[in-house]
Amino acid sequence: MQTKAIASLLFFTATIVAGPSFAADKQVPKATGTTTVSSKSKDQADILFDQAATLFDAGKLDDARGKLEAAWALKKSYDIAGNLGIVELKLNRARDAAEHLGYALQNFPPTESDGARAGLQKQFDDARAQVAAFKILVNVEQASVTVNGRALGHGSITDDVYTEPGTVTVEAKREGYSTVRKTFTATKGAAIREVPLTLIPLEGPKPRSVVPGAVLGGVAVVGLATGIGLLVAAGGKHSTVLELNRGILADKKTCAPGAANFDARCTDLEAATSSSDTLHNLGVGFLAGAGAAALGAGVYLLWPASKPTTGTSVRLIPVSTATGGGLLAVGMF
Repeated sequence: MQTKAIASLLFFTATIVAGPSFAADKQVPKATGTTTVSSKSKDQADILFDQAATLFDAGKLDDARGKLEAAWALKKSYDIAGNLGIVELKLNRARDAAEHLGYALQNFPPTESDGARAGLQKQFDDARAQVAAFKILVNVEQASVTVNGRALGHGSITDDVYTEPGTVTVEAKREGYSTVRKTFTATKGAAIREVPLTLIPLEGPKPRSVVPGAVLGGVAVVGLATGIGLLVAAGGKHSTVLELNRGILADKKTCAPGAANFDARCTDLEAATSSSDTLHNLGVGFLAGAGAAALGAGVYLLWPASKPTTGTSVRLIPVSTATGGGLLAVGMF
């Protein structure tokens, strides 16, 4: 049957699976095991392929490339890839040419002639000499990979990646991992290099320690118990004050300094009164401190954390004055 190859460089045999290829007015024997494709059985990719051949013969390389790209999108066959690569090489699109010619060589059928393969290899070598090639190794298979902003897929790219000479930026990213980006200078025809990209899992927010809340809760309990105890003691002293006061009045005595009927119990009355007031004020102070500590514990434990905690240190300092007292909690949460 008659087949077509671009610029007499590529001679493929048409099959139902692969479709036809370009030739330059040459008769090429049908390969063993292949089947001639009639016009009725041609699919859309084959039709686009034939249209590309016509456009190429007319010297309309850009239009031919467009038809081949459309055919390639429909059917990933070695002959479409090879002819597309040859057109791209003629259009000085060396990177695209290397990709498609490389695919064609990788998938070149053993039934085709050595001469056809050699012609295809020469075209690939010409394209490869103009570009750089590398492989991308990624430790997270679902990470999306881009080269100079062009999406290549996910995970490691084991097939050769081709790029024009110059600055190359390779990036891999996935949600929950740090984005990895590497930049290097690519040179024409350089040996294939490997670009490893190692993504590191991002640490989630650390759970907030319950220790500060527990400490504040303990402060509240201690303060409550201490405050109640002091108020009870103050109540006992107050009872003593009342009893002494009633006794002095019953005996018609006075606590006025220098009075003839001054009662010696007045000294005990004064001491009991002062002690009662002090204990009462301290008790109220401890209760107030307990309430503040309980509120602080509730806020700490229930309020959303704004940042991870880095350490916990709490100290309790008793505070007392002539008129009051309590517990002072000092610390870092």
